[in-house]
Amino acid sequence: MNLIIEHGNTKRRIEGPFNICGTPEDLERIVECIQGYLTERPLCYGWIKITQPAIEQSSIINTPPIPWEVE
Repeated sequence: MNLIIEHGNTKRRIEGPFNICGTPEDLERIVECIQGYLTERPLCYGWIKITQPAIEQSSIINTPPIPWEVE
C-alpha cells in the first residue's frame, strides 16, 4: 500500500499498512468520500477529497510528499 495524505501545508507519504481512528460518523464520511470517487471515476489513480459538507481542503500542488517516518 502506498498512499499520500495532505492537510494544511503538509503532504505525507504512507508506505505499508497503517491505522486510523475516528468517530463512527467520521469514519463513515471517509467511506462515503472514497465510494463517491470510485463511482465517478472507477479504476483511476488520483486525489480523493475527504471533506465535510461545505468545508474544503485545498490541494498542495507541485510539491513532493515527505515520508511519514523520517529515515
